[in-house]
Amino acid sequence: MVISELKDQPFEHISIDIAGPYRYSGTNSSITYSVIIQDNLSKYIRFTPLQDTTGETVMETILKYWISYFGAPVEILSDNAPNLTASRLQKFCNKLGINTISSRSYHPQTNRAVERSHAGLAKYLGTTMDELKEDMDWETRLSLACLCYNQIIHSMNYYLVLSLTYLKFHIPGT
Repeated sequence: MVISELKDQPFEHISIDIAGPYRYSGTNSSITYSVIIQDNLSKYIRFTPLQDTTGETVMETILKYWISYFGAPVEILSDNAPNLTASRLQKFCNKLGINTISSRSYHPQTNRAVERSHAGLAKYLGTTMDELKEDMDWETRLSLACLCYNQIIHSMNYYLVLSLTYLKFHIPGT
């Protein structure tokens, strides 16, 4: 799919999911989950550290790692996990005017882009952990994984993820 005309703006429609637990034995080792937040247009992604998987913590993570940077989205798509449909999270989204959509149970295709990123995250974490295993904490490893992911040409839209995110079109090697 090649984007010929942008009908939406980046960060209007996002998808979220929780990944983990991951085995990790470095500093700050209690953080072994991640909230994955992905912009549906640009495919820009954030892998954010998560202390626990409660709805309250997920809400705080979305605010701290997404909304504080990019503003409130128009819509959030998630699966039917209880921590992503918690009443406190729903109230928070309602106050900010965010429409929440839950995919049908046992139908991960609805949220496939962010679901597919689980494998990418595991791959990136595996490669970063090999070289600097003891030198990085969990949040730093997730940040490095984000950097790797967001500097690729995405197979769904054939653009550099960061190019659509920040509307800078740099062609590597030029």
